[in-house]
Amino acid sequence: YDLKGVVQSWNRAAARIYGYSREEVVGKHVSVLLPASQTSEIDNIVRVISTGGRIPAHQSARRHKNGREVEVSMAVSPIVDGSGQVIGVSSVTRDISKPQRLSAARQFLSDISEHLSESLDYGKTIENVVNLSLGPLADCCSLDLLTDDGSLEHVALAHPNPNLFDRVPDLVRRRTPRPSP
Repeated sequence: YDLKGVVQSWNRAAARIYGYSREEVVGKHVSVLLPASQTSEIDNIVRVISTGGRIPAHQSARRHKNGREVEVSMAVSPIVDGSGQVIGVSSVTRDISKPQRLSAARQFLSDISEHLSESLDYGKTIENVVNLSLGPLADCCSLDLLTDDGSLEHVALAHPNPNLFDRVPDLVRRRTPRPSP
């Protein structure tokens, strides 16, 4: 991108990571790729790079075309013209979302194993499993068990936002497929 943050080039790897075609992003401000929490990052990168500074390789969050957040590892460097003048920023980006999800899943399984061995109390164990799933693996967790008669029995529910907690059971019921007889 140039020093105003306007995307100047786009390749197939970027299209795969972010979901945008070249036509959709070239000529647009690079902020289209940023989650709301990262909006000042581009200004900071341009400021440092344009004054001859260096940005160490780092991890950051970006936004895919479908709205999901993508964790990336980035190496940022200046683009200079024939006279040595900085005219833009080159960013080499690697999607690290999958390795981070796998790491979170491994940590979750480790935490669950620890909690499963702590107590023989069924209710406490279920509560721990549901609460541990929040954050790294889920925004909300509802646990329903299939009973012998084929119906679903609600067992536990966890949601970090108390203002939404009351709405979750209804949302889960509407999205949960009913078992076949």
